[in-house]
Amino acid sequence: MKRIQAVLTVVLLSAVVLGFGLTELLRPDEELSRTERRKLAQAPELSWETVSSGDYGEDLETYLSDQFPLRDQLRTAMGAFRTKVLGQKDNNGYFDQDGWLCKREDPLKPEQVQWATDKITTLCDTLLEGSTVRWAVVPDKSQLSGTEHPTLDLEALREQIAASVPEGVEEIPLTDLLELEDYYRTDTHWRQERIRPVAERILEAFGAQAQERDYEAHTLSGFTGVYYGQAALPAEPEDMVYLTDAVTENAVVTSAEVQGTLPVYVLDKFEGLDSYDIFLNGAQAVVTIENPLAQTDRELILFRDSFGSSLAPLLLGGYAKVTLVDLRYLSSQILEQYVDFHPGQDVLFLYSAPLWNSGTLFRGRRLKCTRSRGLTTAFHTKKRPPRMGRPPFHFWARGH
Repeated sequence: MKRIQAVLTVVLLSAVVLGFGLTELLRPDEELSRTERRKLAQAPELSWETVSSGDYGEDLETYLSDQFPLRDQLRTAMGAFRTKVLGQKDNNGYFDQDGWLCKREDPLKPEQVQWATDKITTLCDTLLEGSTVRWAVVPDKSQLSGTEHPTLDLEALREQIAASVPEGVEEIPLTDLLELEDYYRTDTHWRQERIRPVAERILEAFGAQAQERDYEAHTLSGFTGVYYGQAALPAEPEDMVYLTDAVTENAVVTSAEVQGTLPVYVLDKFEGLDSYDIFLNGAQAVVTIENPLAQTDRELILFRDSFGSSLAPLLLGGYAKVTLVDLRYLSSQILEQYVDFHPGQDVLFLYSAPLWNSGTLFRGRRLKCTRSRGLTTAFHTKKRPPRMGRPPFHFWARGH
């Protein structure tokens, strides 16, 4: 009997291994993993040079791992086993809080927050004289989830920012307007259709009179956010909703990194690596939105991370021009080459709590330059900073 069991075990194991092997050979290689937000390794070149150097073996191991059949399903099954069977509180730093995937954030780093506020002080002293300057923190959804997991102390963060920014630079508080349901279940970002009260408070804080807007909601089904793949925990795709009206339809969007003009919502991006990039074409160094229907000549400069991409269209009704600047990809030393600063502008520093807590990301290094729209720009396609959202490429410049 034991002999038969042993034989059956060997036969079943061999069948599983052979089955996966045949599947790997017959199945065409995939180029991208939407769940992991990255390109997958392709079959390495077999040559004497790659074999003798040892590169072929390493590349082959990576290739087989990336192209392994049912890779996503097996990762999810392992995550579920760790959290539901073994009782782990999280899976590689990610956890499920009542159906919302969240990430454990680092504790408060005062030196990093100081770096961020020092950047604001420098800009106020050099470029923002005569402007009305405000700041705001977008809470991480883990801070609104009621979780028992350790999270970044939001109140301590706000207190340090308030004590460190220049006098007269005031906060626009947002926490009381937001709850967990205002965020995507599988992504780090807030939902555009839920943040109209946020936009209204910001406009009110600047005294900007918004024109009447009659939004139409559009739904894109099957959205899987950045946490969907990173957490490797069971989750279902969800809907993404974006809002349009006459203002967004007539807006003129330009970028330092793209020739010509862009729509406010770049719908082709929904099928790409990061569907959230439909909002203003994703992470870019400088984006300008002009509102031909504006009933004012006011301008807003929005220093932002990816949360600003979905917020900016809702602010456009109060301004003739909104300029979005991401200091992770553009040095403040060359800002004047890209942004027209003058007295009387409204200026908002709007960042998610984790980015305020990572102030050294506001810097870059100079790389080979190209010409775009008559301006000197620098592009980089290699290592990228942690996602606030993860950009499709890097835009770096030397200095802090």
